[in-house]
Amino acid sequence: MKFSPDKLSIIALLLLSTAAYAEGGFKDGKNLNKTASNPWPYTHMTINNVTTIVYANGVADVDSNTSDGKAGFIYPKGTTKTVANGSGLIWGGIVNEEKIANGSKYNSGLRPGKILPGGTPEDPAKARIYRVRRDYKTASLFTEIECSEGTESEVRNRYDKDWKEWPASDGAPYEDVNHDGQYDPEIDIPGEPGADQTVWFAANDLDEKTSRAFFGSKPIGIEMQCTVFAYRNPGSLKNMIFKRYKLINKSIDTVKNMYTMVWGDFDIGDKWDDFAGCDSLLNLGYCYNAQSSDNIYGNTPPAAGFVLLQGPAVEGSLSDTAYLNGRKIPGMKNLSTTSVSYLIMRDDWWQFEPPHTGDWAARYHYLFMQGYMYWILSYFPVPSALGGGVTKFPYSGDPAKKTGYLDGILYPRGDRCVGLNSGPFNFAPGDTQEVVFAEIAAGGTPGVDYLQAVTLLKDYAGFVKDLFRNGREYMKLVDPPALSAEGYDRQIVLNWGGDQAGINKTENYNFLSYKFEGYNVYQLPYPGAKISDGKRLAVFDIDDSIKNVFGKVTDWDTGVENIVPQQFGTDSGIQRYLKITEDAFTNFPLVNGKKYYYAVTAYAVDPDKDPSNLEGIPVIIEAVPHTNDPGVVYNSSFGDTLQVSHTSGKSGGRVVALVIEPGKLTGDEYSVEFDTLNGLTQWKVIDLTKNKTLLGSQTAHKEKDGYPIIDGILIKVISPSYDVKPDDKFTFKSTAPSFDGLSAKIDVDRINVFPNPYYGGNSQEFSRYQKYVTFNHLPVKATIRIFNLAGQLVRTIYKDTPGQFATWDLLNEHNFQAASGLYVVYIDMPDLGKTKILKLAVIQEQIVPERY
Repeated sequence: MKFSPDKLSIIALLLLSTAAYAEGGFKDGKNLNKTASNPWPYTHMTINNVTTIVYANGVADVDSNTSDGKAGFIYPKGTTKTVANGSGLIWGGIVNEEKIANGSKYNSGLRPGKILPGGTPEDPAKARIYRVRRDYKTASLFTEIECSEGTESEVRNRYDKDWKEWPASDGAPYEDVNHDGQYDPEIDIPGEPGADQTVWFAANDLDEKTSRAFFGSKPIGIEMQCTVFAYRNPGSLKNMIFKRYKLINKSIDTVKNMYTMVWGDFDIGDKWDDFAGCDSLLNLGYCYNAQSSDNIYGNTPPAAGFVLLQGPAVEGSLSDTAYLNGRKIPGMKNLSTTSVSYLIMRDDWWQFEPPHTGDWAARYHYLFMQGYMYWILSYFPVPSALGGGVTKFPYSGDPAKKTGYLDGILYPRGDRCVGLNSGPFNFAPGDTQEVVFAEIAAGGTPGVDYLQAVTLLKDYAGFVKDLFRNGREYMKLVDPPALSAEGYDRQIVLNWGGDQAGINKTENYNFLSYKFEGYNVYQLPYPGAKISDGKRLAVFDIDDSIKNVFGKVTDWDTGVENIVPQQFGTDSGIQRYLKITEDAFTNFPLVNGKKYYYAVTAYAVDPDKDPSNLEGIPVIIEAVPHTNDPGVVYNSSFGDTLQVSHTSGKSGGRVVALVIEPGKLTGDEYSVEFDTLNGLTQWKVIDLTKNKTLLGSQTAHKEKDGYPIIDGILIKVISPSYDVKPDDKFTFKSTAPSFDGLSAKIDVDRINVFPNPYYGGNSQEFSRYQKYVTFNHLPVKATIRIFNLAGQLVRTIYKDTPGQFATWDLLNEHNFQAASGLYVVYIDMPDLGKTKILKLAVIQEQIVPERY
């Protein structure tokens, strides 16, 4: 029987009471479905401009620890505003003529843990959810602390544990640095290669009670491995996270005509004023505010949605190639989105979502995954004014232009959920399938209204699809080499020229015709700040006539797209160090003892592409200028030229050895020697003292190509016609810092503590949980004992590390907050035979719990 579109709408409305009855009543059913109960371990994604929660059974974006299933996808990070209240992967198919469905929504039909050999499930109480981030050893972890994950040391220790125990043998991804096929935590990098933060866990559907309670299906024997990863890139990538779901059929049954659904409940602030949309060309499904103002976001409500990057792999033509398990498979193809499903809900009614429990739940959801309005076995109606008929891709118009099929024509604004469906395919025993997608938020910032947010969301979706080619090959952003920072008296020296392997990787970058162009150096106001909040200190770019690089930026006040400079090259040539003497935010000289934050990024360009440039993930580092450590004497200064002897050979070439980091000079003797390979003269650096080659196979450099930095020394080989010969040899020697014991005893008389008094806070604290005072001018070894005025020992701090600083976190020996009052600090320096007594006043702020 065929219905007209308008009749379909009438029938759907008439059947609402039937649907409500199946759910147990509209309001009761709504509360049931939006209330999550999740006892399993969880963790947070925190690395970029979003914060969200991930559970070990597949539930995400909803705080299941609250009685009402509080929304868990926060955007922008640092606020309490949310755009999603639940997401997950659902699958359905036919097993032995029975329709089945399982996966995760607000609740889950899965339990944590892999399926062991023999088909038994891992004990879910022993299953882990793992999380790693590349910079965990040095990063500020204030977002994790704000998410109530524990103290800074507890969070850092968990990161360290997961890094060392990363389950690569179970299928968790990692970057195999030495290409030996074995995970080594001392060498390899756990997590999605190139990503800044990764969460991984395995779950299964083998528990009969859990599976039946979800959609009413019997267990099959499917293991799901979930990888969630994200990037700190300052561009659009900062507003999204990626999810890879790997399904493995470990049963003896084939799941026929199987579908997957990427499902999400996108509540844009106030959930009762939303619309939904899709773009089939972008594989994008999304939600946005139905009006210009939102009760939560005000006049700048964002948009949010999913973009499918890799669907299940199915048989294709001879010219097709699919991506699966990290491999290219000729003759197969990855499915795109084959339909989009919606839940449409108001405060007093809903439609278009199947019941969640009962004998019919799996059958209804299986129809839902095929794009049906499940109770009348029809796809979504198209209004007669738009041509009539039905479609698998409703709401595919352009909200910003107000053209095409838009939400709001047939149904009023309200709560919306979105499902991106892919299928059918057969899932045989032993088979593996993958679904990869990005979850994106856009807008929510001044100057971007509710419809401009949709346009921005589509721009982000198009950008990431271009970079995630064919659903599997995610771009490798151009990363700078390892960055170090040395503090000296009112100055800081940044150096990213000592990592030759990293330099080669960065400066040979070539991806999708984007090629390395240069480095940006930034000062940031605080750890974890965005690059857009920083000050650009310098640009060092290739001398190739590519200077300013322009890109498209939309003026959201006018809707006009402007071409503006985004990279500011000068053809200065490559330099891999920078001396800093001034605070870019105040224009005053650097202050000794104060923490400053810097980042170096590398960028690549293709002027003929849109976007025209890709700026890599920043390397952020903390630096503290300071006077010389007690007794330390530097025998060279920044910029000094060491004496170089031309010990053999008669060419006109010469070598220049320039001091960059006086504190890293070793006092060794070095030689620069030459040989010939394939007709090209090459040079190398040998540490004669240690009889070790430090740098080899360097070819000719132009003056603006940049030079290597070894042991704090920049080494230049200069020859007008590069006529050096293999018999040429140059030698030079550095002078290491020395130690003067008498001077050290005098220096420690300057030991102090700051801030003093400590009055409720410290200007360098970035979290209410990160309180501290700092002691300076300390020798390597010192014991700091802190007493109250009653003579009771409050805390003992043992220092046995280089550097002159030590901190007290204002906790006593039992990790409780020290009381306000006056303290006496006794410092014992056994190596110097010296002691020091200080007085410290502490006024603590009143603690008001954030959660009750």
